[in-house]
Amino acid sequence: MNLVDGNSSTVVGGYMSTAQGKFSTVSGGSCSAVGDFALCGGGGGNTADGAYAIVLGGGKNSASGDHSSVQGGYDNTADGFSAQVIGGTANSAVGDYATRSEEHTSELQSHV
Repeated sequence: MNLVDGNSSTVVGGYMSTAQGKFSTVSGGSCSAVGDFALCGGGGGNTADGAYAIVLGGGKNSASGDHSSVQGGYDNTADGFSAQVIGGTANSAVGDYATRSEEHTSELQSHV
């Protein structure tokens, strides 16, 4: 069951999602868009708490600062004005305008 509680808010698909802020949007997955004008675009257990905050996919991500964003990954937090985390796991961008990105590379090994 989804819940739409904010003025002019929208939940499009998903399960156990909440659009609580004014003009907030959840588009699939299991997310909460609590902040005013917040967007939570898929994934599971994600929360966009800040005003104009955005979480796009992944799991257990949180954008709690105003204008903050988390783009995918798992267990990431953007907590500061305009802070952002770009993917990865267990990353935090704390403080105004903080940015954290993590690039994972894999090596292929052959066993002869």
